[in-house]
Amino acid sequence: MAAVKDARLTQIDHLITTHWHGDHFGGMAELAAQIPIKEFIDHGPSVESQPASDEFLKNIYPGSTARRST
Repeated sequence: MAAVKDARLTQIDHLITTHWHGDHFGGMAELAAQIPIKEFIDHGPSVESQPASDEFLKNIYPGSTARRST
């Protein structure tokens, strides 16, 4: 959010997640709760099952993308 504030953004147009490792999706839900995100772009289901990413994709990501702006 510090970078968002520094750039004086009021929304994020496109958030791209390249893969489902924690260092690539960590903090996404918190960010989405603080600023509108118009479009979430990802490669689909994880091909490397890991407890943290499986939990995120099943229980958290759907709620984050549902809050997107229109």
